[in-house]
Amino acid sequence: SDKLNPYIVLESKPDEDIRAIRKKYLKLSKEHHPDLLISKGVPTEIIEESKKKMRAINLAWDQVQKLKS
Repeated sequence: SDKLNPYIVLESKPDEDIRAIRKKYLKLSKEHHPDLLISKGVPTEIIEESKKKMRAINLAWDQVQKLKS
């Protein structure tokens, strides 16, 4: 499933180098970080979704680091 593919989660491709993927990881982390959204006054439901998205982003990043090392 696409949700389980770390490259799709990180909006990158397997042949990209780790630095390029890390940039995308950091960009996505900033976009979806719950603390940032809370400070912007975003509704609770959206914050809950962003927490799920952040878990997926972090998991994907961990997987990519293992695959690339």
